[in-house]
Formats: sequence, C-alpha cells, structure tokens
Amino acid sequence: MSGRTFSWAFHPVSDSQVVHCYVEDITDRLSLEAQLRQSQKMDSVGQLAAGVAHDFNNMLTVIQGHAGMLLARPGLAPQAQESSQSIFFAAERAANLTRQLLMFSRKNVMQPKVLDLREVVMNLSKMLKRMLGETVSLEFEPPPTLPLGERRTSECSSKF
Repeated sequence: MSGRTFSWAFHPVSDSQVVHCYVEDITDRLSLEAQLRQSQKMDSVGQLAAGVAHDFNNMLTVIQGHAGMLLARPGLAPQAQESSQSIFFAAERAANLTRQLLMFSRKNVMQPKVLDLREVVMNLSKMLKRMLGETVSLEFEPPPTLPLGERRTSECSSKF
C-alpha cells in the first residue's frame, strides 16, 4: 500500500472466536536486505577482480622478464630491439591496469596523477606503425609542450 510492504500475521483464538491480527511495516527491512545482497555481490566482484589481477600480474612478470632479457642482449637487431621494447611497454601498461583492478578490489582511494598525452600517443603510434606495415604511413608530430588542463583535486574511490 502506498509503496510500503506489510507483513500480516493472523492468530485465531478458538475459545473466544476472535482472530488477532498483527501488521508490521517491513519496507525498510526489505530495502536493507536488498542493500546487503548488493554489497555482498560487490564484495564478490572485488574478490574476483583481485584473483584475476593477481594471476594476470604473474603472467605479466614473465612477459616483462623475457622482454627485458631480450633488450639486454648486445647486438640485437634494431627491429627486434623495437619489438622487444613494444612488448615491454605493453606489459607495463597492462601491469598498470592490473594495479587499478587491485585497487578496486581493496577499496583503496585512488590517487590521480598527471598524464603526458604526448608520451601515450607516441607509444601507441609506434605500435600502430608496425601494425600498418609499409603500405600506410603514419606520422605523429607532438607539440613541444601541452597546456595543462584545469587540475581537479577530487578523490576517486571504489567504495560502494
């Protein structure tokens, strides 16, 4: 009734032919139970994210280690050197994503940091040039400096 949920209980008293009726508004309790279920689901998602991130991080460690060993080889061909660097940097970016997953699972407050878009686009353009091959030319000419956007000091949190 009127968006509220009520629980009814009837107790007949046979000697007096009377029925006692008890009514309780359980709307708030049902809402709290739904919130608890949602919170438990989010905790489960956080635990799953932590497990996936941990396993993924182990794999990335192997990838970065092998790429680092290749980069340390003297006399490595320039193309192999560039490919090894791409593997290493891609694994580093993946490791950053893994750290974000772990932060989400731990409900930590995230710390914003300044991102140099020139560096990000330069790394991506190197990878794209190799993928595009010789038939397509891709040129990236970043400006010497980029203006800083309005810095916001808000904190992000993964708490629900």
